[in-house]
Amino acid sequence: MKIDRKIKVGMAVMGILALQACATSADRKLDERVKSEPPVQNSEELSQRAKTTIEQDPSLSVEQKKKLNNLRESVSTELKGLRQQSLDLRALLLKDFEEHNDQEMSLIRNRLQKLYNQQVSLIFDSIKKANKIVGHTPSQRAWGKDIFIGERDHL
Repeated sequence: MKIDRKIKVGMAVMGILALQACATSADRKLDERVKSEPPVQNSEELSQRAKTTIEQDPSLSVEQKKKLNNLRESVSTELKGLRQQSLDLRALLLKDFEEHNDQEMSLIRNRLQKLYNQQVSLIFDSIKKANKIVGHTPSQRAWGKDIFIGERDHL
């Protein structure tokens, strides 16, 4: 009985280690892809890159380009609003830190996390919408990659 349990525990540990190794490998590949891309200085530059990518894609119809650009603009506006809310909260956070207001700091932390989650949801919802505009299904390669992703460092 004890041997069976040790074997099961050992197999479970090996499985967990194998999963961690796969995740680490995928993380490394993603890090390499990020490093291979030209850096983006701000959200306006990223939006311009997205616009250029949309306009230069010969496989898109005029109507698709119009819809994608409208989506890009609306997402950009929403992301700017979320970033502004984050900046306002972080300004308060500095003040509360100086005043040692732990209770309000906790509320600000929760709101900042909520804003970040809203930003991530908005980004991935926009990718789904972009794929729908161009007629891709979830199983097909996603069009647009990071086109609608704004600056994360502001949240």
